[in-house]
Amino acid sequence: MKRRWWGLGLVLGTALTACAAVSADPQQDGDDDGAAGAPGGTGGSTGEGGGLLEGVGGGSVIVPPVTELSCPEVAQEILVLDFRSGWWSGGGGGNFADSILRTMSEVCTTKVEYHHFEVDFRVKCSYAGGAGSCTTTQDAIASATLNQILTWFDEASWDEYTQVWILSGSEQDATDVAVSGALFDHFLSETNGSCVPALIGGGDGFITHGNAVTAELGLGEVFHMELPAPSFFSVMAEAPPYWVTVNGSTTALEDHVLFTDVTSLVDVVGNSFGQVTHGDSLVSSDRYQVIAHDSAGRPTIAVGAIDLPGDGDRPFILDAGLQRFYGIGQDASTTHYLQNLVQYLGLVGCKADIPE
Repeated sequence: MKRRWWGLGLVLGTALTACAAVSADPQQDGDDDGAAGAPGGTGGSTGEGGGLLEGVGGGSVIVPPVTELSCPEVAQEILVLDFRSGWWSGGGGGNFADSILRTMSEVCTTKVEYHHFEVDFRVKCSYAGGAGSCTTTQDAIASATLNQILTWFDEASWDEYTQVWILSGSEQDATDVAVSGALFDHFLSETNGSCVPALIGGGDGFITHGNAVTAELGLGEVFHMELPAPSFFSVMAEAPPYWVTVNGSTTALEDHVLFTDVTSLVDVVGNSFGQVTHGDSLVSSDRYQVIAHDSAGRPTIAVGAIDLPGDGDRPFILDAGLQRFYGIGQDASTTHYLQNLVQYLGLVGCKADIPE
């Protein structure tokens, strides 16, 4: 017997049964500060959020009824898949993985297993309790067999993890792995039917893999590119803790528990070479609740849940502004938001069940 933290089910009728019917038109609205560690009180949020809400298109969207963040009773084991030529490592991220994985793994009891893939090499990092390390392996990713791919991971399947984070790459980047072949086909097959809560993110024009995953989940292609092409923004040559410059543009937040101790979020960022970038946006949909807009008024963060066979639901978070995390070294509110994500996804869905 298991005790569920939530299990409302999606009693939403035919409007949500047509899973892939997602509008391709983005919506249009535009705010910074806080300290790392487990959140206590509430800054930009009253800690409310959850339940059955009115959707953008007039339908309904279900979100987990979590009104206060705390350490999950289950130790967290997070799988992070980085498909860009470097969100957190590689040519775009450099050594940023060390900063962000330390910050994530300091939350409660958390282990993070991070994988970065490019066409000719891969990076694996393991962090727990604020410490860890990374290894780089030269590999022809496209020619890897399924059996080889399975040996790269600590667990046999996604369902052995408590959370999965997917950081999107782009089909316009020749060094990003293709949205086909054994590697990505394996990930898509793991997506089907899994109950593990997920964060799916894009930004800086990198949305292809994110859209492939959300389409597989029945949400349609939810990310809309807001740049003419991927900008290939990089922090590889930057030094911690100030990985980027923050230009003052901030994200407008709704009242949601994810923003506990968060007064605003980093939005537009720059590096020492003069590159400047911002996020992409989320399309209008009645499948999720938009809870933040970037400084240009575009929807950028959303929460929701996917109905599974039986009485289960799969919570998810969408973030179209992954560039914001480069600001964790200098913006405490953005650091709080990152750590809130870890706690929130640990408190919802099937992985919050405690065997009795």
